[in-house]
Amino acid sequence: PSATDIIPQLQNIVSTVNMCSKLDLKKIALHARNAEFNPKRFAAVIMRIREPRTTALIFSSGKMVCTGAKSEEDSRLAARKYARIVQKLGFQTKFKDFKIQNMVGSCDVKFPIRLEGLVLTHSSSLAMSLSCSLASSTGWSSLGLFSSSLSVERLYSQGRRSDKKIMRSFD
Repeated sequence: PSATDIIPQLQNIVSTVNMCSKLDLKKIALHARNAEFNPKRFAAVIMRIREPRTTALIFSSGKMVCTGAKSEEDSRLAARKYARIVQKLGFQTKFKDFKIQNMVGSCDVKFPIRLEGLVLTHSSSLAMSLSCSLASSTGWSSLGLFSSSLSVERLYSQGRRSDKKIMRSFD
């Protein structure tokens, strides 16, 4: 397969935003749909929406983490929807410092990569190259092979903050 046959797909985008308001998490959990709050387990409300299909972690400080979007635009749209839901519950919210924190992309390389052979042939250089990728100039990132078997045909890239950098990591 040529490089043009391999098309990376964004799998997950994690973003954050500050709503600039102290929030009563119990009130949010009681009055919002698809929201759960168990302060003994986790100090945030977990809220979900269907479109775009995402999950938000909403903290009492007014900060929010949005995860699950498949594009930067969907991540921003979802974060705005969550902020609007909180605003409709009576909180004075803003939408400040929206930032993409992480992106995960994957691609099918259309041929098997035998992990056992890769490790046996390149064990010292493989460890070095994976370590170097963590300190690349694009910020913390990695290109990984994930499998529960001895071969894999899908590569993952994470730690990127733009879709262009995700696509370049597969070049």
